[in-house]
Amino acid sequence: MKKLAARIATAAVAIPALIFGMSGTSYADSDNVTWRDDATGLCLAWDSNYITGALDWVGTRNCNSGRGSTRWRDVNVGGAWRQMPAATNSSGGWVNVCLAAWKPGGSGSDSVYLEGCTDNNPWQQWQEVQAFGGWHLKHVQDGYLLDSNANGDVYATPDPGWNYNNTYQLWH
Repeated sequence: MKKLAARIATAAVAIPALIFGMSGTSYADSDNVTWRDDATGLCLAWDSNYITGALDWVGTRNCNSGRGSTRWRDVNVGGAWRQMPAATNSSGGWVNVCLAAWKPGGSGSDSVYLEGCTDNNPWQQWQEVQAFGGWHLKHVQDGYLLDSNANGDVYATPDPGWNYNNTYQLWH
């Protein structure tokens, strides 16, 4: 009887550990997600231009801000993810805009911005890599990590590999 109880207890601990501990996907694997920066507590946000109405701003702000939104659509594109503003167009469909990154003129970091989504575009794809109780959003094209600062700026910087203590690159 003791052996049976021990086996049941071991299975009760081991099975959830295998399922959750080895999972490579985030809690955010649903239609609507929020990404909160570990260092600042601010959320990845998008907003529209007041004049043109185009979705053209990316940064961080209070997660409960009434301006713009901190909600994103996490869309699987064959092992990577598109981060798309959770916004609808005038017809009621989802907007076709993606979070993208690109390195202008040899600078040390990538600019992060919104642009119209295109198929198979690695500049618009992010891997969600589990790291130290949170997630690194790793840009598919160049391997840079989504990063932020205390001023609310968002950009992508090289993955330091060994230095996961940069909490500005850790998202929940």
